[in-house]
Amino acid sequence: MFEGLLLGDSVVVWDVEQARELYRLGFYGKPLGIPKPKDLNFDAPLVLDLVEALYLARQRRLRILRGDLEVSPEEFEGYAASVEPNFPTKYRVYADLRDRGFVVLPGIKFGSDFAVYR
Repeated sequence: MFEGLLLGDSVVVWDVEQARELYRLGFYGKPLGIPKPKDLNFDAPLVLDLVEALYLARQRRLRILRGDLEVSPEEFEGYAASVEPNFPTKYRVYADLRDRGFVVLPGIKFGSDFAVYR
């Protein structure tokens, strides 16, 4: 199971080997300081946004920590909803798209919440 640390509005996977593997599994997150990775062998932690982190936690792939304490998916969802407007709706859309096999990335440069790829 991967492990990430909750920091504000993101969850960071600090272990670089775990970060690479998680990114390889479905292009989850963004390597810290690398806007567009050229390959999958980057040497950086991975930054997950809140919807990605909750999805992975519910899939039992990610253990979320706040300091030294583990945060349950239910606790994390409550936290995320308090930090991000429309989080419950955004999460439902994200999870549905991921469950259908799509790669879901932030769509901010397109003026939307998500960019969706096959």
